[in-house]
Amino acid sequence: MLNEMDLTKENLKKALYLTMNNQVLHKELVDWCSRKLAEVYSENDDLYLDEFIEIAKDIDAQWELHLTNTFSLSELQRIDLNRVTMPKDWLVRWYYAI
Repeated sequence: MLNEMDLTKENLKKALYLTMNNQVLHKELVDWCSRKLAEVYSENDDLYLDEFIEIAKDIDAQWELHLTNTFSLSELQRIDLNRVTMPKDWLVRWYYAI
């Protein structure tokens, strides 16, 4: 679902909405942000400094921190990341920050 969407302010807000309503996995949201940020960086000499780009970067970074702070290394090696969720208040905060 997210793969066809470009990284725009509207699409990021939609992706967060879908994630908050359990229509998209948290890992799918993070993977989409990560892929789309890589595309933005490779296609543009002038990096986007828009607020929504900063939010996409924060989603990607906070996921990694959440995994590191929540699970041990042995748990991370066994866990199905598709079942991991970030705190809902993070999603809500990002949604309303856009």
